[in-house]
Amino acid sequence: MPILQRAGRQGDVLAHHGRMRMVGSAGSGRAPNVRAVLRESAARWRRFAFDHWAQADTRRGVDDPEGLSGPVEVLVLLTRSPGEQSAHAPLRTACELIGAETAARYMSNGRTALVLSAPGRDFHRCVEALTQASLDPGSPIAAGAVTASAPNGLWWAAAEAGLLATLTGFLRTRRAGPVATRQDHLVELAVLADATACARLAAAAGQLSTGPDLLSTLRAYITHDLNAAATAAALHIHRSTLEYRLRKIYALTGVDGSTVPGIQYLASLLAVDCLDRMPTELPP
Repeated sequence: MPILQRAGRQGDVLAHHGRMRMVGSAGSGRAPNVRAVLRESAARWRRFAFDHWAQADTRRGVDDPEGLSGPVEVLVLLTRSPGEQSAHAPLRTACELIGAETAARYMSNGRTALVLSAPGRDFHRCVEALTQASLDPGSPIAAGAVTASAPNGLWWAAAEAGLLATLTGFLRTRRAGPVATRQDHLVELAVLADATACARLAAAAGQLSTGPDLLSTLRAYITHDLNAAATAAALHIHRSTLEYRLRKIYALTGVDGSTVPGIQYLASLLAVDCLDRMPTELPP
């Protein structure tokens, strides 16, 4: 049975569960359910791949799904600025380099891309191609990778890779390499797997959502490694305005942002908020 057909049957089950389970909103104080989000993501990636397969896009090598067997490296690329055409160019460049320099199969709709490759040398060549495409901390795209140990885990791996890419796009600017792995987001993944922690953090995110620009300010502050000057410049606000917003964030959450535990708490709060926003980053 073709790999995508076998995985597709699992995707039907995932899609069914994705409709049955409600995903909470961080802004409403309800804890988002990471497994429910991943189920929805897996179903959407499966449909995305089948749409491209149906189009017989031979240039990208998607017309031969039977060619994949055994473990598969699943790489997800996301534009950090959805809707902005300027953010799509690096993604197209990265996909074209991957297609030209590797045996990997890739599918893209311009703002997201799914890359399937054999483990080992072929995957490393994909990463090299991404590096050539200037996929660096300042790039408008983020990437995540997960290994599917068997073909029937392909779509769940895509969902996890999408979560890693989303977390990277929202929370981080510096990584060890151009592609985020589970190792890069161990803390966030542990937090998202804890329902009690998610509920408390979702409630805190809900408090911040009552103030204008507080969540976006916190995200920018974390993204710029707590550099107040860089954060103010990125937000196009005065330094004193930033300091006022940060004081309000600390007061609403009850944490001290000048301490390591405080920053860890706030970064975890953003991870929960990020999970709630993740469906908007997925392919339609």
